[in-house]
Amino acid sequence: MVNTPYQSPYNNWRIQDAVFSVLLFLGALMMLGAAGGNMYSTLINSGEIAYIEQPILAVFISCLSVCAGIAVKAIPMTFTHKESQLLYYKGLFGLTGMTIVVWIYLFASTVASTGGGFSVTDMLEQGENTNSAYTFVQILVEILLGASLFSGWQMLHDSYRPKKLKANPLIPTIDAEIAVLETTLTPINDSVQKAASKVSSIKTARNAFINRQLEALTLFKARHSAIHNLLGDNDNA
Repeated sequence: MVNTPYQSPYNNWRIQDAVFSVLLFLGALMMLGAAGGNMYSTLINSGEIAYIEQPILAVFISCLSVCAGIAVKAIPMTFTHKESQLLYYKGLFGLTGMTIVVWIYLFASTVASTGGGFSVTDMLEQGENTNSAYTFVQILVEILLGASLFSGWQMLHDSYRPKKLKANPLIPTIDAEIAVLETTLTPINDSVQKAASKVSSIKTARNAFINRQLEALTLFKARHSAIHNLLGDNDNA
């Protein structure tokens, strides 16, 4: 059996998919870059001497956020089943959406000074803790958004990527066994068909014989009844 590659329209992109693919890829790069830049500025503005005198340390630490986003995206590559990967992506998208909602609230509370406080945990209270929470959530949103956008980009490309269908190595052996069985079973099937036909003809003959006997019995009963009636009338006379 020859392996036949599945012909997928990889080069025949729909316009909306091509545009969406570019937007997803650029958005993922922007979010991961923003995460690194945000963490770098946070480290520099922290006032730590080590980061101020050696900014390269802040750069390396900032790269952790970029690598974190790539790692979050790469986790489903370890899954065996496609269903597990899709479930992971759904969880990632859901977590990203919830984190965005929290970030919007903290943005309104911290930057725009709207809203009346965020009292889910002590970390998210108004004041300095709110600024810390805002920075934390913003970096988390950027990492998750980068991973989610990159995941969406890969899922879109996977739908266009050609997939090869590999032949099952057991199929030739199974086909050979089926051919042998068909050769063996063909005369047996013919014998069974002949026996079934003979049984059917015997049943038909038996039914015909039974019908003839029933007709003869009916005629005999009618003749007997007629003779009995005739003799009975003579005796009475």
